[in-house]
Amino acid sequence: MTGSRQELSARLIQTVGQLRSREDDNPDAVVFDATADLLEHVAGTWDQQDDQTRQRAYVLAQSL
Repeated sequence: MTGSRQELSARLIQTVGQLRSREDDNPDAVVFDATADLLEHVAGTWDQQDDQTRQRAYVLAQSL
């Protein structure tokens, strides 16, 4: 994981925006919404999260 905490948190928020912009008629929409909720929560509480949670959230965001 490289970059400042702000940059990493911003990457999560960017991914949230991409997930939320998908069409609701997609069968996977519920998964996209749940993933967006999770990433949004982690980004909003970034300083309170442990390193393992941050790394997992970052990897998840990068994989989408």
